[in-house]
Amino acid sequence: MKKFIKIGLIAGCLFVIAGIGIATAAFALGTSPGRIVWRLEQLSRWERQTERDRYEPAGVIEQPLDEAVPGEQMPGAAVPAAPTLAGAQTEPAVGVGNFESVYSIVSVLEVRQSGGNVELYVVEGQSEMTVRGENADFNHVNYEETDRFQKVKIRAYAGESYRIFIPADWVLDQLDVEITSGNFNGDNIKAREAEYQTESGSGTIVASQSVGDILEIDCKGGSIEWSCTGSMPALVEAECERGVVNLALPGELSPETIGYSLECEYGTIELLDAGRFTGLDEKAFSPQGRTIFLELSAEDNGAIYIVQ
Repeated sequence: MKKFIKIGLIAGCLFVIAGIGIATAAFALGTSPGRIVWRLEQLSRWERQTERDRYEPAGVIEQPLDEAVPGEQMPGAAVPAAPTLAGAQTEPAVGVGNFESVYSIVSVLEVRQSGGNVELYVVEGQSEMTVRGENADFNHVNYEETDRFQKVKIRAYAGESYRIFIPADWVLDQLDVEITSGNFNGDNIKAREAEYQTESGSGTIVASQSVGDILEIDCKGGSIEWSCTGSMPALVEAECERGVVNLALPGELSPETIGYSLECEYGTIELLDAGRFTGLDEKAFSPQGRTIFLELSAEDNGAIYIVQ
C-alpha cells in the first residue's frame, strides 16, 4: 500500500511539473489569464447551447408555425418559446433529418446551393424567421451576428430541402442567392438589396419581389426569372453570359420613367419598346423624368428578355 501511495505521489508531482511547464510556454507565446477565462466562458456557452438543441429524426412531422417551441427565453428572443443566444437559433444535435431553426433578428440572408431545393415565403402574422430543413444537415444552416448585421447562411446540397418563412413586416437589408445546381423559389420577397446568381446550366431561380432598392442579376448558365409585384427597384443590373434571364416589370410602369444602358456582345437583349439587340451592339437612353435605370449586358449565348 505504501509503495502504491508513493508511486501515486510521484506521478502527481510529475503532472504538476508538466502543467507548470505548459502554462509557462503558453504565457511566453502570448496567452493571458484573461484569454483563458474567455475561452472557458465560450466553451461553457457552447455546452449550454448544445443542451437546448432540439432534433426531429427523418420522418417525424414538423412542428407547426403557430405552435410554440419549448425552451427558455434568452437575450434576443422576441418570444419566450424560442430558445436562443442572440439569434434564436435551434439546431438538431447530430445527424441528418428534419429540423427547425428560429431567428428573432435577421438583416442578411445568404443562400449557397450546390443542389437541392430552397423555397422562401413571406408570412402574415409571424414575428420570427423560421428555417425548416427536410432530409438536411443542420450544420448547413449558420447564424452570424456582428455590430453591423445579423446573418443567416444556408448551404444546400443535393437531396436537401429548405423552406424559409419570413415575417411579412420584415424588410431584409440584403438577400444573396448563388446557385451552382438546384432550384430556388422565392415569393413576394422584401429586400433592399437583392442579388441572384447562377453558376451553371443546372441552376434555376424563380423569384418575385415586392420591395427593393437595388437588384443585381448574374447568369452564367441555367435560368433566372424575376418579377416585380410591388415597388420597382430604382437600379437593376443584369448580366447574362450564358443561359436566360427573364425580367417582368410592373404593367403600370411608364416607359418615360425607365432609363437604360445596354451592351450586347454576341448575346441577345429584348427591351420593351426599345426592341431586340443581338451581335455587337450597345445603346443608352436616359429620359429626363426617369426613376428606374437598367444596366444590361449579354455575352456569348446569354439572353435577357424584359417585358411588362
